[in-house]
Amino acid sequence: TVGAQSFDIVKPSSRCVLTTVDPDTGVKDPGLQPLRTLSGYRRTADGVIFGQNAIHESPGVIRVNDVVTVIESE
Repeated sequence: TVGAQSFDIVKPSSRCVLTTVDPDTGVKDPGLQPLRTLSGYRRTADGVIFGQNAIHESPGVIRVNDVVTVIESE
């Protein structure tokens, strides 16, 4: 949960290649940074994972400083 909001964890999250594009110029980094560096730290048997995709269970509000609580883990 985050505050009073509950989430279902759906699947691991890969990172979009748009993070390699400079937002000011629209030019893609030729070295694919920062993905290339980050992928060295986030590699698993299933590929490069950067987080989790989650879906909220019901409408709600999340605020800065809400407590994050892990209800269940693998």
